[in-house]
Amino acid sequence: MQVDVFDVKKRDRCAKILIWACFAFYTLMLASKNVYTAEIVTLMGVFKTTKAQTSLAMTYYFIVYAIVQVILSFTMTKINLRVYLTVTGVLSAILTVLIGITLDINIVYALCAVNGVMQAGIYSGCMSVLAKYLPNTMLPLANKIMSFGAAFYAVLAYGVPSLFVGFGLWNVPFILLGVVFLISAMVFFIAVGKMRKFSTVSIVVAKEKREDEKPFIKLENKKSVALYFVCMLAFALFNLVGHYTVLSWIPNMLVDVFKMPDSFSIFITLLAPTISFVGSLVCINLCQKYTNLFYVGMVFMIIGTIVLVPMIFIFNFNMVLSIILIVVYITMSAGARAAFSGILAFKMRSKIDSGSYLAAYNSVASVIAGVIPPLTGLLIDAFPGVQGYGVSYLFTTVFNVLFILGVFAYGYWFKKRKRS
Repeated sequence: MQVDVFDVKKRDRCAKILIWACFAFYTLMLASKNVYTAEIVTLMGVFKTTKAQTSLAMTYYFIVYAIVQVILSFTMTKINLRVYLTVTGVLSAILTVLIGITLDINIVYALCAVNGVMQAGIYSGCMSVLAKYLPNTMLPLANKIMSFGAAFYAVLAYGVPSLFVGFGLWNVPFILLGVVFLISAMVFFIAVGKMRKFSTVSIVVAKEKREDEKPFIKLENKKSVALYFVCMLAFALFNLVGHYTVLSWIPNMLVDVFKMPDSFSIFITLLAPTISFVGSLVCINLCQKYTNLFYVGMVFMIIGTIVLVPMIFIFNFNMVLSIILIVVYITMSAGARAAFSGILAFKMRSKIDSGSYLAAYNSVASVIAGVIPPLTGLLIDAFPGVQGYGVSYLFTTVFNVLFILGVFAYGYWFKKRKRS
């Protein structure tokens, strides 16, 4: 079947607009959500609450977020994503503004929980839209740009508060990012509408390109698909436990250990997730070169674990060295996350539904993001002085090492069984 050259070129331009619209929508969703984490030290004073009590708002958010993700993993293919994501995005933006104008922590708990419902489908939905319309040649670009969103959001989530918190304007970032987030939802709606005009061309080109696609592994039946989901989600779980243990309390660690002012600690903290884009970028390039995405992701996890070991002993010795080690760890964690999320979702789109896979992935990620920060906060508070931070790094290191050893043990057992 012949495809009009002009239509293909015009379709490609619309596809790039769609990629950037999804990037903006996803990035601003992350920024509007994580501004709460960025201001957590300040919010403890505003609400007059402890670390665990303050971070509990995000626990409610992520628990509800996870439940909705589970539902979406079964229903993603049956809903109009353009309408659904736009409506939930607009409502989420309004909720973000409301969080910034209340002084009651119980109301914040409720608003964050409802916001978890609204934001649950945005990332997996955007990736599902991209997987549906983009030809194979554009998938690496989409992965890079969306991975950059997972890093760039920190510039907004941590950078904007650093400009206002020092002046006592803790609520301005919530209002500002909420408004911009609402605008991005409308841009997404328009971009998908334009791209849908080329759905026939997209399907033809995607079909031609997919003839050359080589899935990561062959999935012969429903049992193998289920096993694939379980294995990949297990890798996500273990990688993200360490990620959120380290990332969530960077601002607090800088304040408690090195006596930095709140606004400056927030500004410094944005370096970690922002620079982590390098890990995602390197991982995406390696996954284009090597077929076995599992090995690529494991290499990033192993390097990250090795880098984290010194933090157990020197976290309070030198601020610059501590920040460097944390940034490197988060970078490695981001690389592993890229392998097990977006890259796999696109690489396996001919075998599984990308949106359903990412909804399941996000359900695991959201549980970890909701449970780990308050547990880490309790762990930090349980030890005198600042020693709790060292214990939290020890916990992460042991957790990662046990998982890595388990993977190697299983690999050895599997190969031995296969030979016999």
